[in-house]
Amino acid sequence: MFLTIGKLPTWIVVIVLLAGSWACPASLSAQVGNIDPAAFDEGIALLGERNFAATEKAVARLADSGDERAEAILTALLAGDLYVSKTHDSLVIGHDAGRNYAIQDALTGKDLEPVGKRKLKKIGINNNLRGIIKNALAGIRLSHPDPDVRLKAIHNMLPSLEPADSTFLKRLLAQETHPRVQSALKVALALIRLQAPEGSDAGTRLRALDQLAGNLQPAVRNTIIRLMAGEADETVRAKATRILQTIDSRIRLYAFLETIFFGLSWARSWCWPPSAWRSPSVSSG
Repeated sequence: MFLTIGKLPTWIVVIVLLAGSWACPASLSAQVGNIDPAAFDEGIALLGERNFAATEKAVARLADSGDERAEAILTALLAGDLYVSKTHDSLVIGHDAGRNYAIQDALTGKDLEPVGKRKLKKIGINNNLRGIIKNALAGIRLSHPDPDVRLKAIHNMLPSLEPADSTFLKRLLAQETHPRVQSALKVALALIRLQAPEGSDAGTRLRALDQLAGNLQPAVRNTIIRLMAGEADETVRAKATRILQTIDSRIRLYAFLETIFFGLSWARSWCWPPSAWRSPSVSSG
């Protein structure tokens, strides 16, 4: 007896469902934090004053506002891409596009007509402000009420971690309550411990590798490869080799399942009638 769903064997449906679950975000509904519209509006108004003292206050107000637009605005400010448009009398994010600047409304994200550089007034920052903005962005991303946002922020940090980040990450770990975010923070700390193997003993490196086992983040794989290139301890090198082999095996497996998933999606669109999917039935063959 061969169980089918519609006209499809059950094993194919199971693979499709599993592949779909791996492709979808872990959480489909974000938890919305408290938003202070007045703080956001005040921050925007302060940016328009275009002086360092006002900009510093603006950064604090935007970071405290809880408004999701604050991150993009502060990121543009840090990159030197935040301007006041004389033409539109509004805050815009601009990029040099040759003869003109491509701009978009900083509040709505709407693309605006390109303008010449003389039509833009840049909101400048100094080194002190640069550090303040970086801290504000880190606070927004790593203290967000939605654990998926915090998780993404940690993943984004992994390729550029430095030993100096260890204290900050340990403090976050002590405060974190979500299991997946806790795990990601532990991975980040493990990567830091492996960055300077000469400054740690073999036991520390082995424990750090245990924390990385099975993790498919590219930064994890790259760190293990670098460790293996210079590792003198045979036990550590052997464990790193096994973990790397496991990671590569999982990457190949997921690539295979992804190919099956998209192949079945194509077949569904072009080959099978809609009734094969809309009217499930159980039959034996």
